[in-house]
Amino acid sequence: MQAHRVRVTIPENHKVTIDVPAEVPAGDAEVIVLSSTSVGVPLSGDATFAARFRPNPALGPIVFREDPTAPVSDDDWPSDLRP
Repeated sequence: MQAHRVRVTIPENHKVTIDVPAEVPAGDAEVIVLSSTSVGVPLSGDATFAARFRPNPALGPIVFREDPTAPVSDDDWPSDLRP
């Protein structure tokens, strides 16, 4: 499977046309749209977004990260699980 990234601006009519390189084979493909903003939901890190989820005492508080690969702070662990 090949991946091809194209940056576009979504127009008011919400229709987007893209051209792919000639080396991308003809046939079925999957198109994924990633938006820099969420529809009707604040961006991650916003407390109002976390408030939409019911708390689960077994999981602890919901923490959102801009970079999910960054190390987790000791303060983000539930107190009984902190290193």
